[in-house]
Amino acid sequence: MLFHLPIETAAKQMNICPTVLKKICRKGSLMRWPHRKIKSLQTKIMSLKKLHTAAKDDEVNVEIERLQRRIDKICSDALKNMK
Repeated sequence: MLFHLPIETAAKQMNICPTVLKKICRKGSLMRWPHRKIKSLQTKIMSLKKLHTAAKDDEVNVEIERLQRRIDKICSDALKNMK
């Protein structure tokens, strides 16, 4: 889905206005578009990957995987709510 994009951009790609997309989301119990949370987690992952190249640390890999699973869960939960 387009959850990694701002709601305005996602709506434009779906050829609807942002207000309609917001109404669809709220009707499906998705109160907030998850773009900012996903972007925050992606930024953390990128920072950890830079650290990983310098440190080769297994803990860094574990944290990257955990953050990626959180992103996947946010997206899957959002999709469930929209149905």
